Amino acid sequence: MTTDLIPDRRAIGDMLREWRIRRRLSQLDLALQAGISSRHLSFVETGRSAPSRDMVLRLSRQLGVPLRDCNGLLLAAGYAPAYPEASLDSAAMAPVRAAVRHVLTAHEPFPAMAVDRMWNLLDANAAVSLLSDGIAAELMRPPANMLRASLHPDGLAPRIVNLGEWRANVISSLRRLIAVSADPKHSELLDELLAYPGGGGEPPAPAPGRVAVPLRLRHGDRELAFLATHTTFGTPLDITVAELSIEAFFPADAGTADFLRTPLPPRMSGGFATVPGMRFLHTSDWHLGRSLHRADLRDAQAAFLDHLVETVRDERVDAVLVAGDVYDRAIPPVDSVALYEDALVRFRAAGARVILISGNHDSARRLGVNSALVDAAGVHLRTRPGGLAEPVTLHDEHGPVAVYGVPYLEPAVGLPPDGQAPAQADRPDPPRQRGHAAVLGDAVARIRAAAAASAAARTVVMAHAWVAGGADDEERKETARGQASGSERDISVGGIGYVPAALFDGFSYVALGHLHGQQTLTERVRYSGSPLPYSFSEKHHKKGSWLVEVGIDGKTTAERVPAPVYRRLTELSGRIDDLLTSAEHEPYEDDFVGVTLTDAARPDAAMDRLRRRFPHILTLEFRPEGVTADRRSYRERISGRDDLTIAAEFVRHVRNTDASQPERELLEAAFASARDTANDAREGDR
Repeated sequence: MTTDLIPDRRAIGDMLREWRIRRRLSQLDLALQAGISSRHLSFVETGRSAPSRDMVLRLSRQLGVPLRDCNGLLLAAGYAPAYPEASLDSAAMAPVRAAVRHVLTAHEPFPAMAVDRMWNLLDANAAVSLLSDGIAAELMRPPANMLRASLHPDGLAPRIVNLGEWRANVISSLRRLIAVSADPKHSELLDELLAYPGGGGEPPAPAPGRVAVPLRLRHGDRELAFLATHTTFGTPLDITVAELSIEAFFPADAGTADFLRTPLPPRMSGGFATVPGMRFLHTSDWHLGRSLHRADLRDAQAAFLDHLVETVRDERVDAVLVAGDVYDRAIPPVDSVALYEDALVRFRAAGARVILISGNHDSARRLGVNSALVDAAGVHLRTRPGGLAEPVTLHDEHGPVAVYGVPYLEPAVGLPPDGQAPAQADRPDPPRQRGHAAVLGDAVARIRAAAAASAAARTVVMAHAWVAGGADDEERKETARGQASGSERDISVGGIGYVPAALFDGFSYVALGHLHGQQTLTERVRYSGSPLPYSFSEKHHKKGSWLVEVGIDGKTTAERVPAPVYRRLTELSGRIDDLLTSAEHEPYEDDFVGVTLTDAARPDAAMDRLRRRFPHILTLEFRPEGVTADRRSYRERISGRDDLTIAAEFVRHVRNTDASQPERELLEAAFASARDTANDAREGDR
């Protein structure tokens, strides 16, 4: 059992000799460079002498051994690794992240990206969207490998004009790297790239006058040309920093430079430049899988998610906040799950983290499955009440931002007691007091305590709840009446479903979900609303999301990002002939339409006739003008009447005209047949 802890002296010697041979150095050459005797080096390589820790480090530096492999040599010699490998998201790496972001941003309008040693994408500027456009979503799933994405048949390859030349040079560069590093993962990547169509032929002989191989790329009806550069940190002492590089693309001709320097549409807000900080995109209530009176909304929901991804890229968003109700029901349709997964992949490919809470329509357990695993991929699912005081901590040049996620809380269930073990966090004790104000107040108190303990200067809270503004209960009650729409599920307990906005005082920003109208309760407490109108009560809503920047000392600005309008909602009322012929209704012919007919008698085939002019008609009601509603109960209306009279009255109620004689005869025959059938059945039972 202890032999694994004893260093294999011959192994370290063999490893050093392999690195020396790879560098094409003799023992004498390396010994002279390291300031030791060639005899000593020979003894180390043959295992006759055990190298000291300093000797391993000295030889590694002279051989140019990467930091990761240097740690391997130290371990083989029986010593602890010398070089740490910190996560790029850690606080210690904030200066590195800031430097990378500065270089990427300064390189715009030209594309640039940061990658690790395997060319997995770490960060990118907005101009990289020009390169990633059209790449299959599965190739951009984190960790997105940019060599794979560039040469794969479903990636950038179909757009590369000089694909054979570009592929040959990429393959050649990877082979040279393998020759000097011997990294087995690089060899695996090379084998994969060689299996793609086109193989790995040798680069052609350079044409006279050319200085570098350009990347020639189709973009719409034009061809762009780029020269690629590779930049690394000069003095790394951390493996992550040593293996991080910036791949930057410069225009290779004047046409490309002019095209890329063409001014883009203005950013959402020039004012953000004065409040440098972390950028969030606040959205909620997607309700994927929902229909509108049976109208399929999948295309509309997909278009909205495309819009969000574009906003993330264009506005360089750091994190997307999804404040609940991702799905419309606890067990969503398969295509809705695929749409959701694709959106997360594209958010990450665009450089944004994703923080998501569950709403009252979601199944918290299903939505939060594998949350601990996907945390590492930059997607943070906060669906369990027991973890609401554990923040997602993001970092920028100003320090940390703590983001707390409060999923929808059932008052009847409450929160688990403080200090509850994670394994029991989903079996909370009943709360002391039932009601939304009590359970959400408890949640916010725990968050305040956690934030105070961490001394976080900037805190963002996400919550899925009904929050109303107002100075007192009466004002809040009046506000709440005007907040809700017809498509939200009632969450009231004891007749009260809302909590006061003052509960969230003191936080840098509060991203709310549940109500479908985009609303500002205070400058720091907002609803993003649903991306689409999900009922005719929302026909006048202005849909969108919030672009939020949390700056130094929690100073916050927010700007509305309008959502694309898929199809307007319109309610029309009138006689059918007017609706079918009047020119005033022309603007509504492509809308989702709800119609109320006011004809004295119900028109025949009304829905079919209206659909010819309004192909997206969803609802049809009949409210004849001048007809006074009968306020008697159903029992009172049918008292003392025979079956035929009741049926004839029903016909009159439905279409506002009496049943004709043939119709009365048909009804009488039907009743007679039903009575005969009933009599026969009774005779058979005797």
